[in-house]
Amino acid sequence: MEEHIIVSSGVAVSGVKLNTAMTVLSGGKVVNAVVSNGGKLDVLNGGMAENPSVFSGGELTVCRCGAATDIVENGGHVEIKEGSTVTFAPNAIRDLRLTDDGDRDGWTSATIHSGTTAENTAISDALLDVHCGGRMKHTAVSSGGELNVSSGGRLEHTAVSRGGRLSLMSGGAADHTMVSAGGEFNVHSGATATNIVENGGHVHVNEGATVTFAPSALRNMALTDCANATVHSGTAASGVTVRKAKLDVCSGGRANDTTVSGGGVLVAEEGSITERTTVFSGGVLHIMSGGTATGIRAEDGARIILHAVSPDTWAQGTFDGGSFDIHGVISGCVLMKRNPFGARNPFGAADRLFDEMEELDVFSGGAAVDVTVSSGGELRISSGGLAERPTVCSGGRLIVLSGGSAHGVIKSSG
Repeated sequence: MEEHIIVSSGVAVSGVKLNTAMTVLSGGKVVNAVVSNGGKLDVLNGGMAENPSVFSGGELTVCRCGAATDIVENGGHVEIKEGSTVTFAPNAIRDLRLTDDGDRDGWTSATIHSGTTAENTAISDALLDVHCGGRMKHTAVSSGGELNVSSGGRLEHTAVSRGGRLSLMSGGAADHTMVSAGGEFNVHSGATATNIVENGGHVHVNEGATVTFAPSALRNMALTDCANATVHSGTAASGVTVRKAKLDVCSGGRANDTTVSGGGVLVAEEGSITERTTVFSGGVLHIMSGGTATGIRAEDGARIILHAVSPDTWAQGTFDGGSFDIHGVISGCVLMKRNPFGARNPFGAADRLFDEMEELDVFSGGAAVDVTVSSGGELRISSGGLAERPTVCSGGRLIVLSGGSAHGVIKSSG
């Protein structure tokens, strides 16, 4: 049976080194405890811990109405329950290595609270939470590592590589963060991230977040193995190959000479520019409202999905030898439910570019002419948009919103 030490009322323990469990009850007191790998110190209601040091693999929990003063964080995990009383001693941690050593049950975790700074930290197969007043410099997050920054926490010079994850919560701040291939950076609403460097990783910017991107260039990179990458404003991608992966070109981002092959997906978001994209069989190019994709070369078996028609949406290139140029007006395509068996659009070879397109939005200033809406397809006309002579087949849907127009609608039972 695992040893468990109980400190009862009226008992004071000093200088103990813990690699087992200790509970301090009401009226009990522990002074200068050292909580190391495998050790756990619980301070319950009315209990007191003075100047405890919590090292990597150790845990300190201060429960409601418990107290702990001058806590020294040295790579361990400190959990503060609501209603407890705590203070932290100023401390600087250097060269901390957080990883799963295989000797402990469960997840290796650590915390950084107010007064604690950490420099040159490496996190893999472990979790680190930075709380209000905590600060970290020169941190590396790699395979299986997670770094979470709460309100008032701050990071400087962080590198997130393959398998690593960084989450910046509301009120958290991060400066000079590099996100490499296979790494993830999630910037939540209310968080601030400046000088982000995209190096083939995925940066998700939630609405309400404040971000800036440092100028950077991705050249001749191969995205594979289900990796997701983003290109935001200030980032330019050139010669990237996407196979069994996804590249999302966001507003202000630019991607030139991209190759998309089997299982690869390229998304041209609103305000983005993609030029000279080659899409091979099994590859997919999504062009969102306001996106620009020119110089496309799509081979037979590729999929080009245009999500909207508007004056600021442009799709231009060739498909299986035939040319197309859609800039505010689309004509002659067929919207239909995707056939899971890969059968061709039955409406003719000229429409094969947009076969398997299920939905299309037409925004203000855009027009859809002679579009057929087949079973499972949906054509939506927003205010200021126009549909001329649409054919709506059985099972298809034409939705004209307030301010939109549809002229010469043809209903077909086919």
